[in-house]
Amino acid sequence: MPNVIETTQNSLVNLLEILAAKPFMSEPEMDSYWQALNQIQMRHQVEISEINHQVADDPMNEYARLHNRGSLMVDISGWQLCAGAPEQRVTFAEGTVLAPFASLNVYTGAGEVNFGSSRPIWNNRGDVGTLYHSDGTVVSRLAYGKKAHPAIIISHIHFDGENGRGEGDEYVELTNLSEADAAIAGWRIESLRNSACFVFPQNTKMSAGERVKVFTSKSNCQYNEFSFESAKAIWHNQSGSAKLIDYQDNEVSTYHYG
Repeated sequence: MPNVIETTQNSLVNLLEILAAKPFMSEPEMDSYWQALNQIQMRHQVEISEINHQVADDPMNEYARLHNRGSLMVDISGWQLCAGAPEQRVTFAEGTVLAPFASLNVYTGAGEVNFGSSRPIWNNRGDVGTLYHSDGTVVSRLAYGKKAHPAIIISHIHFDGENGRGEGDEYVELTNLSEADAAIAGWRIESLRNSACFVFPQNTKMSAGERVKVFTSKSNCQYNEFSFESAKAIWHNQSGSAKLIDYQDNEVSTYHYG
């Protein structure tokens, strides 16, 4: 089953093929084309960006955050956010709009938009939030904690760097194998041969199918890159191991080489 990104890409390819097959379009046809293109953009650029499931002062203030990454106004009337169980679902009221680059917090039992629940709904050990379009298709899915464990693996360690004795270009690669985004803030990578440890910063999220690299030492990291900022090489050229550990100290993935 294709993930949300693959579905978006397939829809975009189909639409571009229609455009390529018609060198001339009438004004109504062009309007329909742009409307279809806008629908693809809106579905792709609205996401569950965060699930704040640990609130110290009051668990009822936990929330899921929707974010519009794009420049279009998005009407989410009739869309639904589901917190796992069928009864843990909120339907957005008529006229609910996400402005360009804006966010909307959906609270458990308080706030302007909420689930109307009398008890916490987001499991601190792990859960999955799913955002549905009004037509029932999945727009965004975000897993965290133990629900994200099967998705994230250490897929590769590039241990033989070439950038001097410090080998700053060596790296650990993580891959998200699932159809859902995964929140990995507070997760850490540990080298089992030494004390090297990297902790993923707040709001770090891996998209479905995405790969990220954590370099030994790299400045000007790109969107999906991080750095241990170590002055010396971390990964021994003959053999080594790394562990990925979540925010509750649970082991998620282990990688051995050599």
